Amino acid sequence: MPTSHITLTSDGIVVSDFGRFPLLTKELLEKSFARRRKIISGPRPVLVVIGGAFSATPAAHRFAASNNYGELTSALAMVGEYAVCKELFSLFTHLDKPPFPCRYFDHVDPALKWLRTFL
Repeated sequence: MPTSHITLTSDGIVVSDFGRFPLLTKELLEKSFARRRKIISGPRPVLVVIGGAFSATPAAHRFAASNNYGELTSALAMVGEYAVCKELFSLFTHLDKPPFPCRYFDHVDPALKWLRTFL
């Protein structure tokens, strides 16, 4: 069963690593959200790391764009390896607009720099 590895950087950015080629489901995002709730008490910037390509269910899109998800998310950056990831991320943020700023990056360092503006 797919899972996410949740860590907190020394400056307070939540890192959610979903591994390689994940299928993002609502259940997976809910479990990830519950683990985030255990380590933070309010909105924090979130870095989502995807290895390879990913797919996501419509329910996962809706959950990630919900006000509930926004309770612990001040901004979200996704880092992926393939152009298709960027296209899927653009589609996701267009169809179900999250209540927090979102950006896609090809590399971790620029994503972290952008997320630090939300600390």
